[in-house]
Amino acid sequence: MASRTKGFTLIELAIVIVILAIISAVAVPKFINLSGDAKKSKIASVAAELRIAIDLIYYKALILGLEGKCYDTKADNENSSDKDQSAQVEGYLTCNGYPIAYQDSIKRLLSLDDEYKVTNTSRAYGSELHRVLAIVIGDNYTYDKKAGDYCQLIYQPNSIEKIVVLDSGC
Repeated sequence: MASRTKGFTLIELAIVIVILAIISAVAVPKFINLSGDAKKSKIASVAAELRIAIDLIYYKALILGLEGKCYDTKADNENSSDKDQSAQVEGYLTCNGYPIAYQDSIKRLLSLDDEYKVTNTSRAYGSELHRVLAIVIGDNYTYDKKAGDYCQLIYQPNSIEKIVVLDSGC
């Protein structure tokens, strides 16, 4: 009787190992990039949520007739005609119908978890001083619409482009 060998030959095992190595070399970079795609998706979703929320406040301000008024944020009201203590919509301070970019207001407006950092500053636009807000994943952020490794959005209520997403650093 002839003896039969059981199992794989060395060549068959080598071929399987090479095939698995090729598959893993193609698949691993794809899985590594999923983290960046997830962050981009999160920033895009926060931007969409913010767009819906500020549009809702804007439409309510239109109904209340507040579209041309700005809440007077100065302690001493200078009695100027375009600044008003009544320019509020459901507790949100508004300017021209849009919520002013204060951290607490935007945090209250959105349901953000601890992964996001919310920061703001005042910027001069012409002769006016306006608030600009950034919602960031990570530590690297800017208030300007410039290219760079940022994973954030910028909310500028007094700009034509109200929400800008910078996601090249995600």
